[in-house]
Amino acid sequence: MKKKLFAISLIILMMIGLVGCGKSDNPNAGSSQASKYPAKAINLIVPFNTGGGADLAARAFASIAPKYLGQSVIVIQKPGAAGTVAHTSLKNERPDGYTLIITGNSPSTVAPFLEKVQYDPINDFEFAGRFTNLHNVLVVKQDAPWNTIEEFIAYAKANPGKVKVGTSGANSMDDLMVRMLNKSLNIELVPVPFDSTSEAVMAVLGGHITAASGSTSTCLPQVQNGSLKPLAITSDTRDPSYKDVPTLIERGINLSLNNSIGIAAPKGTPKEIIEVLEKAIKQTVEDEGYKAVAAKFGLTVDYLNGSDFKATTQTEGEKVKGIIAK
Repeated sequence: MKKKLFAISLIILMMIGLVGCGKSDNPNAGSSQASKYPAKAINLIVPFNTGGGADLAARAFASIAPKYLGQSVIVIQKPGAAGTVAHTSLKNERPDGYTLIITGNSPSTVAPFLEKVQYDPINDFEFAGRFTNLHNVLVVKQDAPWNTIEEFIAYAKANPGKVKVGTSGANSMDDLMVRMLNKSLNIELVPVPFDSTSEAVMAVLGGHITAASGSTSTCLPQVQNGSLKPLAITSDTRDPSYKDVPTLIERGINLSLNNSIGIAAPKGTPKEIIEVLEKAIKQTVEDEGYKAVAAKFGLTVDYLNGSDFKATTQTEGEKVKGIIAK
């Protein structure tokens, strides 16, 4: 009888112990994995080649964000098809916050309206925030005979089909700029796709093509050292890094293209993780160190939270869609 009572008592004590293990005085105990995020390094995919505007923006972010995330941010290049290859593959990544992507530019606002892609640019991702808004600039070699966009356009009209303009790839924002100039001005610039804006710039410097359409950040070093001559920018207002360069709108050409750069995660990433990322992005862009790096790269500091970034990306895409349909 004593043995039976001892056995019963032991079982009861074990059950009490098990119940106790399921409780804690710590209000955070037993919370989701998101509460511990990030617990390791974060991979940030750049869907373009090294040296482009998106790559520079990603590296500027990755240099400061660990201060607020508590973990490293590893920039990984995965170029291809104007960024659509990387965006397609992100759909298959685990939605745990450890694989993110630079988005909001060509893969989200241009390519989906020019070709069939395997993702929904708005609904297949969770938007965490924007940290910069790039613009495009049309550049020529410093010794080129044109000093204004009007002179360049006049030459293009007099030489239809002979003016080659390098871009970072077919269906990219750079490519769209050339198409829109052709459509709005009734000229015949020939877009020449390269793997990156950097390659297009080198082709201009080598005299292989006439001009290049590229991000302001990528072209900035060659503009600053006097190798390239900027003729016009696609922004609504002048770029701080190109204070003496007019916008197309200033010159009576109604063409303005925004190129948002921010971070997105796979669809289904927990809200708590997105909130952590959103807070870190805001803290990063407000950091004086980030502002210094951004200024060096010619990046405009232009923060948007996740929901506003998503809305802006959708609006920019609809704008592009409307331009193409004209």
